[in-house]
Amino acid sequence: MLFSPASPSEERINSYIKRSDSLYLKIDRLVIFDIGDGKKRVDNFMPYFTNFRGNRYKNYVGFYSSTYNKYFVAENYTKTQSLGIVSDAYHISGMINLDELKDSSFGSREKPVPILWLRGGTNFYESDYRFNVNEYLRFFKDRKPFNKERCMVCIF
Repeated sequence: MLFSPASPSEERINSYIKRSDSLYLKIDRLVIFDIGDGKKRVDNFMPYFTNFRGNRYKNYVGFYSSTYNKYFVAENYTKTQSLGIVSDAYHISGMINLDELKDSSFGSREKPVPILWLRGGTNFYESDYRFNVNEYLRFFKDRKPFNKERCMVCIF
């Protein structure tokens, strides 16, 4: 599925980051993705934007945590962080927006709370985290199918 891009302001990106914190979560069970032909995966990726300048992909791993009794999804748009560590871990630490954590519309299997950077065994790069936040706000926060908005191949 492709999404119509938004244009988050620097103020909105900074506000999202400011309202985020590194939280420690227990991983009770992983979300298993059916990728067709009877195959299943724990981690998955999807193209979310395509045009003549190149495609963009989101790598993600979902899980349920009894720490907050919610579903979470670790997302990466930069290809600089492996999410495979989630499938082998019992606990993780990640950057989570506190407003989304408190929002009752987040936390279901269909709309999990996003984790836009894992902390701990990997280095924390502010620029990569900022890029993940930008991509999330730009393409996923207020999900609008592309056929309801601007053309995906148009310059914007």
